[in-house]
Amino acid sequence: MLSYEFIFTIINLGISVMLVYLLLKTTKESKKFYLESQHELEEQKLYTKSLDQKIEDILLLDKINKTCFIGIGGGGSNIIQNIANFDNRHKFIHVNSNRQALNTKTSSYKILLDFKHNKGLGCGGDIECGKKSVTLEAKQELSSFIEKEKTLHVVVTLGGGIGSGATPAIIEYLKSINKEIILFIIMPFVFEGKKKENIAKSSLDELKSITKDIIVLQNNDLMKKDENKSLGFSETLKIISDEVYAKIAHQSYTAL
Repeated sequence: MLSYEFIFTIINLGISVMLVYLLLKTTKESKKFYLESQHELEEQKLYTKSLDQKIEDILLLDKINKTCFIGIGGGGSNIIQNIANFDNRHKFIHVNSNRQALNTKTSSYKILLDFKHNKGLGCGGDIECGKKSVTLEAKQELSSFIEKEKTLHVVVTLGGGIGSGATPAIIEYLKSINKEIILFIIMPFVFEGKKKENIAKSSLDELKSITKDIIVLQNNDLMKKDENKSLGFSETLKIISDEVYAKIAHQSYTAL
């Protein structure tokens, strides 16, 4: 026959096991609740950030009138494509000698420079190639795209074959047909080397002799806004695109 002490021991052991089980279950539920709460908090932060960005975008859209963008070379073309991704009300004209790069752009207005000589493979940083690429055919095609446009916002990154080589000839042509131009020039990063920097500076001086309506943006200065953050290509491109867009928005706003 079982003694009372033994029975009590069994009961106490059962109660202890039950308490441990309940404690573990409570801990697990608490951890689950905490993780879900953290997840919801993160989602709320993302939603708030997204909402703030949408409000900012709406405010900018109210300020910028419908216009025409021309992106020259790989850099300029990428920048106006990035603008098109969040505000596609405008006309976007991509001018480049690289067929593959042009094919990635969403706009139907594309000009492939000097296909006869470079076969659509680009100028590869060759300034002379860029200068020779602006043919009569290219000018005529550009003219047909901008026939009804009054103001042109031209975007270019200097230092490369098309950017530095072709831009002066294009701007000179646009001025000759009496188009109002606002030229956005993005200068190269310091880490891209002295050679590219010198090419860009030389091109800038040439462009200043053709038009006075130039806004120069320094890549290094733009990146200082996020100097403590490691930025990838898409993030860097977004910062530059946002700056160009904001400058146009500010001009539109101050003109009211």
